[in-house]
Amino acid sequence: MSRNVYPVINLTVTICCLFVLVYGLETASKVRRAMQNRLDQKDKNSSFLSDKDLRIIKMITLVTLSSVICNLPLFFISIFRLVFPEFDAGKMYSQLFNLVNFIGSFTVWFNLSINFVIYYTYNTQFKTTLRSLCSTGSPLYYSGKKKSLY
Repeated sequence: MSRNVYPVINLTVTICCLFVLVYGLETASKVRRAMQNRLDQKDKNSSFLSDKDLRIIKMITLVTLSSVICNLPLFFISIFRLVFPEFDAGKMYSQLFNLVNFIGSFTVWFNLSINFVIYYTYNTQFKTTLRSLCSTGSPLYYSGKKKSLY
């Protein structure tokens, strides 16, 4: 039973966390702008999100959306197991189960690779660090001097 409930809980928690994160970013951006005295009376109803905040929201939304879409096969496996008890390995529909399970595993791996592309596209610090690592060959060398991890 728990293997059938886990994907449902996973998707629900992921989507809820997205909404909490977006709300938190909006609140933090509003407070940050208010502290900088950039708000006047007519701007109080406008968007409080900076370009950086919008980029973060887009990135997290894309990561969440790709995670939800790529985990749908595993979600459907758990639903089909509840509805059709013979939909499992070694049972009547084992070949279909194996196919859907393979597709689910493939989409999970595909999700991991998509996340890398999303982070590279939307996160300038990630992009800069990756370029630095690839150009120097080692994360411990900057400006020709060895930098300790400790």
